[in-house]
Amino acid sequence: MSQEVSCPSCGRALPLPAKVICPHCGAVFELHLHPPPQPIAQPAQPSVEPRFLVEEEALVNALVVDSEGYVCGRVYRTRYDRDEVFIDVYKLVEQRVTGPDFDRLKIELLKTLPKKLWKPRNFRDLEEKVRKELRLHPSAHVTDRELYEYAKLKGVPIPTKVIEHRDKKIVYSFSLKQIETVGVSGLGACVILKEPVEALKLSIQPVDKVPFKSTEQVKGKLTIDSVGKILGRVQKVLLGATLFLRVDLEDVISKHVIDLEALSSLGGFEALADKAASSLGIDRSSVTPEMVLEWARREGIHIPMKIERRVEKIGEIDVRWEDIKKIGDVVLLSKKMEDYGSPSKPSLPS
Repeated sequence: MSQEVSCPSCGRALPLPAKVICPHCGAVFELHLHPPPQPIAQPAQPSVEPRFLVEEEALVNALVVDSEGYVCGRVYRTRYDRDEVFIDVYKLVEQRVTGPDFDRLKIELLKTLPKKLWKPRNFRDLEEKVRKELRLHPSAHVTDRELYEYAKLKGVPIPTKVIEHRDKKIVYSFSLKQIETVGVSGLGACVILKEPVEALKLSIQPVDKVPFKSTEQVKGKLTIDSVGKILGRVQKVLLGATLFLRVDLEDVISKHVIDLEALSSLGGFEALADKAASSLGIDRSSVTPEMVLEWARREGIHIPMKIERRVEKIGEIDVRWEDIKKIGDVVLLSKKMEDYGSPSKPSLPS
């Protein structure tokens, strides 16, 4: 660092210390000048690339998987605290509830009506009786609630039945700091956690090395790459000098298909197919939907269409066993999909 001090007027360097003569008495004294402090260079802060960036809407119903590949559930909602963001995760829980069996109740209530030889008992008579007994308006709609109240009034036992349904139950809440990555593909979004929370809940200890598994053990498992993108499902295990996992790559494909429900106004698809076969002079069994569409277009017949979204196989890749990070409920890969290159198959001995 330079120790020179420059004159503020001419800019030339001044010696240190500088001698100064007093203009009043002529005395000479030394003036110790100090160079201006030099700014200390701050080390450049390295740019930190975010582990993931995802729109909030994409997280709704996203699959949540722990670090060992076990499914924790799906994202119910994103919740904002003062200085942290959480995702609440739910699982579908089977519920069995005992409730009134209104179909059987109607039958039992019909039995309480007086018999008429010339007219069988019917539900309209029951409704009139309910309105009268409960003092309802003559045109009031009789619902299950009114039937229930009428049965209690008449002392008729309420038949019951077991009702089964699935409810969403929040089982976890994770902060964004607990998330390793989030990926989005055509098959939906996936959140991968840093910790084996579900595995430990199931008393499954984490393993460092993925043990070999047969096709029967892994077939159909969702396969997810290192950045959380759902690629598809496992097809089979291939044996060779090393094991490979063949994965079917899948995507959601939108197609225009015949709207069979709307087509019912034209007599239904079968009726149109019969007409097309007769017009084309071919056997009915040979007629395909594409042939019906082409025939209808030539005849000027409008065929209602709709967009149908379905999961279809779009390719396949073979993954070396050492590139598998974890196998739990799903298969977690240690690389991104792009790192595998174009979908291809390893050369197999003939």
